[in-house]
Amino acid sequence: MNCRYCGELNPEDATFCKKCGKRLDGQAVCPSCGKVVPADGEFCIFCGVSLSPENVAMPNNATAPAAAAARPAVDKDKLRGIFGLISTICAGVSALLALIFVFCIGSSSNLNFGSDIGGLPMTGVSIFYYFGDAYSAISEGSGGLDSLGLEWQAAVGTAFCAIGILGTVACFIITAVRIVKMLIKKSSGNAIGFSAATYISFVCCAALFMVCGACVMSASGITIGLYLNGATVAGVVLGGIFLVASVVFDCLSRGVNIKLGEYILNICQSVVPAICIAVLVPLFGMGVAMIGNVQGTGNFGLGPVFQIFDTISVPDAEYRAKNVDFITSSACAIAAVMVMFICCVLFVIAQARTYKNAGYRTRGTGKAMYAIAGGLSVAVGVLMIISSTRLARWAMEGSAAIVATVPVFIIIFGLLLCCYPIVFSLIGSKIKEQPGNNLAQA
Repeated sequence: MNCRYCGELNPEDATFCKKCGKRLDGQAVCPSCGKVVPADGEFCIFCGVSLSPENVAMPNNATAPAAAAARPAVDKDKLRGIFGLISTICAGVSALLALIFVFCIGSSSNLNFGSDIGGLPMTGVSIFYYFGDAYSAISEGSGGLDSLGLEWQAAVGTAFCAIGILGTVACFIITAVRIVKMLIKKSSGNAIGFSAATYISFVCCAALFMVCGACVMSASGITIGLYLNGATVAGVVLGGIFLVASVVFDCLSRGVNIKLGEYILNICQSVVPAICIAVLVPLFGMGVAMIGNVQGTGNFGLGPVFQIFDTISVPDAEYRAKNVDFITSSACAIAAVMVMFICCVLFVIAQARTYKNAGYRTRGTGKAMYAIAGGLSVAVGVLMIISSTRLARWAMEGSAAIVATVPVFIIIFGLLLCCYPIVFSLIGSKIKEQPGNNLAQA
């Protein structure tokens, strides 16, 4: 058989010319779909792609058509669909982990002897402590300020834990419904907003659980106290990983038709408040009063603050109950945990609104919520400083001072959260005025 292109003589059973590599039957391979088409045509009869000489790849061996077919053009819409599906799955897993681990919230102690130090409890408890055992402890208390502290701790802890659990469950149900609607094509968008709300509700519940009974003391290089148990930490880490993965894959699946600068701005608008929240919420759980002296330092939650006033003996118990230091410190401690709760509610709602918007644009209402939450966080820091100052003055008779690291960090990140909407609004107006490539072109 002679090749019609170069005239070379080839065996009768040959498919390709041994000299020029072209097909002996006058066929070609489409560069797009990889199928065999007539070489004398101008366009592929299967996909319509041009068969001009510079586009058509004439195979030089029998496996070339299969190789071309194995390298079809990338379907960007299909790829974005895959990324969107992965994002939805990660969002669902994050919400599910939050739902599971919210019932595992608890504290554990690294104290290897006894159950208290100087009258301060050091026994780890679960979240269900505030639905039973906390009230048994009140009935068994010694009365006075100790019982008053237990009563406040039990009442506030019960309210916070109940609202945290109910909020997490409600957000998970909304997330699940949203995901089901997306999978059956009855809803567009994403499930990240409600998944983020579920996760943040769980994390805030853990922080508010800790602030009620936080007690950590350090002296001579040794630290003892109550910490979140391993299950809670695992839930926070795993849920956060899947939530971040969901955001990343969602970024890959959408936002491809806007300016690159605007797209980056939208991402930063969601990342900055998320970072502030990720810092503020754990700081909230460290306590409401921090004091120390040359011997060591201590972080104390709402209940331990009252118990410290009760364990430090003074000549006149009646004077102790009316003392300005006690009234001021305890009132500021109560006010601080209440403001923390309001901040956490705003965090949940604002993050849900941010991540459900296309391109993660933080709109007017979300910006206002972040600004209010930032201002309230600053108030929390100030209240913690006042409470710590009065507690230090009472407990150590002037020999102790406040440890202001935690309150100062709360104030700094609160100010950042409060000011960020204004800064990004100014930057955004400049970017929108400038021409730029869209993300797909970049």
